[in-house]
Amino acid sequence: MVKARWLNQAGCYTDATLRLAILADIHGNLHALEAVLDDIERQQPDLTVINGDLVNRGPNNQAVMARFQDLSLPATLGNHDLLMRKWVTRDPDLPESWFRDPIWEGTAWCARQLERGGWIDTLAALPMTHRIELDGARTR
Repeated sequence: MVKARWLNQAGCYTDATLRLAILADIHGNLHALEAVLDDIERQQPDLTVINGDLVNRGPNNQAVMARFQDLSLPATLGNHDLLMRKWVTRDPDLPESWFRDPIWEGTAWCARQLERGGWIDTLAALPMTHRIELDGARTR
């Protein structure tokens, strides 16, 4: 629960409470995502936000992305989401040795899966931040 107090435009203090659910580090685990979504449904928060790392490491990356798209929730880009784009484009930020090292085969498999499913652009379009504004609150 987020509690806020601010001086409104009329010069009076305003209090607000926002029930906020933040999901993070899903990592391609559809079963865990569904369990958390079931709990969120019971809790009925005012707002739900996904805070990055939708994919990589888990077995259900494409299914997680499809579920994410169905949810239409605000989300931010996680480092693993960014890694998928960088992997597919062979971004020079990534050491060339990673593409030959067997320890990275799981990442390569995930990136191929997401590329085949057409999800790389969706991940790349995620913003780094998401701003939540309460009605009447001043913003900077």
